[in-house]
Amino acid sequence: MENQNSAFSYMITKLDLVDNSNKPWNLIPGVQAITYFESITDPYVSANIRILDSGESVINKIVGGEEVHMSVVGPDETEYHYIMMVYMVGDRSVSNKIQTYNIGLISSEALTNEARKISKTMEGRPDVIVTDILTGDDSVIKTEKDVFATPCGNNTKIHPNGKSPFQVIAALGSASISATNSNVEKANNMGVLTAGGITKKDNKSVGGSAGYVFYENRKGYHFRSIDSLCDTKGKFGGGGEVRSFIDSADSEGVGVDSIINVNFESEINLLHALRLGTYSSELQTYDISSGKFEVYTYNLSKEWDNQSHLGSQTKLNPMQEKLSGQPTRILSTIVDHEKYYTGTDTADPDDPDYKNDNNFWDYSKHHIAQNISRNFMLNTQGLRIDVPGNIDLCVGEIINVILPSSVSEDQKLDEPIDESNSGFYLIHSLSRFFDQRTQEVTTVLKLRRDSFGAQQLEKNEVLLS
Repeated sequence: MENQNSAFSYMITKLDLVDNSNKPWNLIPGVQAITYFESITDPYVSANIRILDSGESVINKIVGGEEVHMSVVGPDETEYHYIMMVYMVGDRSVSNKIQTYNIGLISSEALTNEARKISKTMEGRPDVIVTDILTGDDSVIKTEKDVFATPCGNNTKIHPNGKSPFQVIAALGSASISATNSNVEKANNMGVLTAGGITKKDNKSVGGSAGYVFYENRKGYHFRSIDSLCDTKGKFGGGGEVRSFIDSADSEGVGVDSIINVNFESEINLLHALRLGTYSSELQTYDISSGKFEVYTYNLSKEWDNQSHLGSQTKLNPMQEKLSGQPTRILSTIVDHEKYYTGTDTADPDDPDYKNDNNFWDYSKHHIAQNISRNFMLNTQGLRIDVPGNIDLCVGEIINVILPSSVSEDQKLDEPIDESNSGFYLIHSLSRFFDQRTQEVTTVLKLRRDSFGAQQLEKNEVLLS
């Protein structure tokens, strides 16, 4: 079906609500607007449909749990398909025999999650466990969507004790360590990722880095390390095409790569960072099996090169470097390497008599401090930008934002772009507004990154010329 040649234009080709008798009801005539949401903090996608009902009332057919099938042709002439379920009807009002109301939609898996609990013990690599929960033969979610997972370098056993599937996955994410690392020596020490989902260890050193997120976008489910999300060079399991969006007052008209509006959101907050122990923290561990007490220091400055970064910084800035010299938070935890070990030898990988036959160490010292630091650093700099259309964009993708310099006109020849705020950003959350009255769609992106500076200044200058 032909669509208007505009960066904003779209056309709904299908919007059917399937009732409990399997009868489809066409919602297109009464639709006023549709809003669609994604976020890397949410394990589901959601949407809201604003309906104006003046004929045979569809709302009387809704009892909850009905499927809604939506197809939209975007500005790129590609048709996008969505299937979600009704979980809410609200804001209903009636005037002159015309009623308006909102239909809340959510992924079917989100409703399944609320109705399912997991009690059985699971073991293996966290990414393998997550995939099994979502799509395995004994899956409780039983999704047919694609699952994308960053391989983990650690094994675990988990006793859910009646938790929901998404709660279990969230717990796994906070205790997962990526198997991918730019440091070759550490990467070689990670062991072999076996088909059975167990990492066989032959060295007590653990490489990789902590910090995982679990979310859903239009393409499927993602259990991804923060390093892979911030990776533009393919060293951490990420990479791929990066699209550029330009905010330029000299542009003629608005194209698909134009930025309509820019707002600066999260920026520097040293006090908060220090209280969380972002730059440096002290972790105290007590092994209840051996009685061993140990103290570890996490220093972000020393770990910087073993992580992926979206900005052009090659190290922490001078003040952050200074603040990383002394731990600003003390963390403590109980560890137990014997918890899942039934042998007679020591299970502590740091013990000189360790025999390398325990595949379920307690990895607390490897992920607790890193997980806190990595998640906070991802919010070092934030933007909110409005762009036309771009229905293909999803959360978890990287885009290149090109902002013009705010210097005077006579200086812009030498400084055409804002080098501090331009560059790569991760799409952290996304909302898309389809306005049926104007037949225009606008996408709002909330962007985050862990460091300042543009990595591709030469390319940016060409794009602005």
